[in-house]
Amino acid sequence: MKKYYLMTFLAGIFYAWGFPVKNFFNFFLFPVIGFSFYYYTVKLKFISLKQLLLLTLMFDFGYFLLGYYWIITLLENFGSIHAPWNYLLGVTSCLILTPHYFIFVIIYKFIVKHLNKSLLPLILSLILVLLENYIPQEFPAHIGHPWLQITPYLGLAPIFGSSIYSFISYLIAISIVEHLTTKIRPSLSYSIIIILLISNFSIKLPVKALKSKKLNIRVVQANIENNLKLQSEKNSFGAAAKVENIYLKLSTDNAEKLDMIIWPETAYHRLLTSKLMYKEKLNTPKVIKDVILKTKAFLLTGGYDQKIESDNFFETIYNSAFYFTPDSLLNSVYHKQVLIPFGETLPLGPFNSFFKNLNSNISFFAKGKTSSFLKIKDATFSMAICYEILYPSFLRQYFKTKKPDFIINITNDSWYGDTSEPFQHLFLARWRALEWQIPIIRSTNTGITALIHSDGSYTQLIPQNSSDYKDFTINY
Repeated sequence: MKKYYLMTFLAGIFYAWGFPVKNFFNFFLFPVIGFSFYYYTVKLKFISLKQLLLLTLMFDFGYFLLGYYWIITLLENFGSIHAPWNYLLGVTSCLILTPHYFIFVIIYKFIVKHLNKSLLPLILSLILVLLENYIPQEFPAHIGHPWLQITPYLGLAPIFGSSIYSFISYLIAISIVEHLTTKIRPSLSYSIIIILLISNFSIKLPVKALKSKKLNIRVVQANIENNLKLQSEKNSFGAAAKVENIYLKLSTDNAEKLDMIIWPETAYHRLLTSKLMYKEKLNTPKVIKDVILKTKAFLLTGGYDQKIESDNFFETIYNSAFYFTPDSLLNSVYHKQVLIPFGETLPLGPFNSFFKNLNSNISFFAKGKTSSFLKIKDATFSMAICYEILYPSFLRQYFKTKKPDFIINITNDSWYGDTSEPFQHLFLARWRALEWQIPIIRSTNTGITALIHSDGSYTQLIPQNSSDYKDFTINY
């Protein structure tokens, strides 16, 4: 049995190897190889359901070590949970990395004997794709996502999204394993794989005509390290002034004919009350007014919006994006709707209020309900804060009737340190541009700030761990 635990552990490493790994290469078919080895152990007849669940846990452990090891850094930097507890909790997260696979092996154990052998790869692949899409995952990295490496040769992406590539990946893996172990060729499955691949490479991504209207945009990457950021949020005068001066200098340096300036998630450090700023620009923070006065541009910044004036911080503050006009008035505010479990809230619903006093490092933000659509001149754009960009369903709810001209994704990945997470976050965000065929402006605190094009490719504007600004043009 030990060799099968080792096999699934290595399978998890191969699976993670399809996604960006800092300072190392990756290959889009590695997850298919990893899942093939994992599926081989799943279909062994002598293995019990309990052993299947343990094998899945070993798969997740390998997946964690190469792919999600940054959870340990996050727990220390964001949650102030230090060694050895951050390591123990990090390893415990293996239980929730691929919940759809735990459910899959349970379903497999009960239905496999009832399935037609010629249809088995098709049915199992469909089940896996459905589980992948409908079982909640905190960081939804799916087996089909690494296919992004071959963009722009992803003609099926705007039609079916990444799910079609997950289906192809599962179908390839399961069909090959079934063929090798049963000696029966799954001809139907192979035919469908060939048809889908030919269709994918035959359909060309539409070439967007260059539109005549332009917006001149500046993104600011201040590279505020975590200790300085926390001190400024605690109203330490020296720290607050230092942060504000960095943003002021980067925003106003050689600023000519700018339409919009973008600061990243939670860039403005003090608690704001949007209801007051709508009424009078005297309530607009001085540093924001100074930037706007010198540039005459719209300014969008991440920050904290207070729902009500209260000493009780349980779900009374929003992680927000504030959008100011060239006359320093607040035009609109967007409140983040997809909150990160164990960082911005707990996934315990009404029981959250009971646990709020047990861990002071969890913020318990309020969940936003406002529209993500905003306007600049006669262009529209949609907001996504941090991990919201990873969920197709989040954007789909707004794009049903109308697509914006572009998306702005503001984030702060500084909590993850010098790990693979910022590269993985950018990699998965690129899928939204490809699926919707619209560009994404990605503004970050410590990197990687980028302009993602409508075919899923991207231009790195500012590298990781750099304090800088970048001016560019968006056509709409």
